[in-house]
Amino acid sequence: MTHDVYCNLHKMCASVKALDGPDKGHVIATPRQVLVHDVTFHVLPGGLARAQREGVRNVHAYARGTAEIVDSVDAVSTHPDAVRLHYNAISGPQPGRFYRHDTGAPVASARVLAIDGKRAYIIP
Repeated sequence: MTHDVYCNLHKMCASVKALDGPDKGHVIATPRQVLVHDVTFHVLPGGLARAQREGVRNVHAYARGTAEIVDSVDAVSTHPDAVRLHYNAISGPQPGRFYRHDTGAPVASARVLAIDGKRAYIIP
């Protein structure tokens, strides 16, 4: 099953939205920790433009893949190939794009994404 997953910065958790099945289009879980497999990262241009124009956060960037709610993301966050992932619509080295914390390089996909509250890690 495919999901859209994004960080809920107010609640310090992830929101997992179903893309098929009876709950299609609805947030089905809000776990503190989640893994997402075979990830592609998406930014909706209209929401990004609004955030940049108004300086107000809105949900317009998400990861699409297969979500797995877990008790710990340590296996990913401490993996030797893992890097921190960032997204900021307004500032940073790649405004409006997902990017690697270590190099500032843009990221379009990853094998695994781990979200722990407001922190995100990927294994490219």
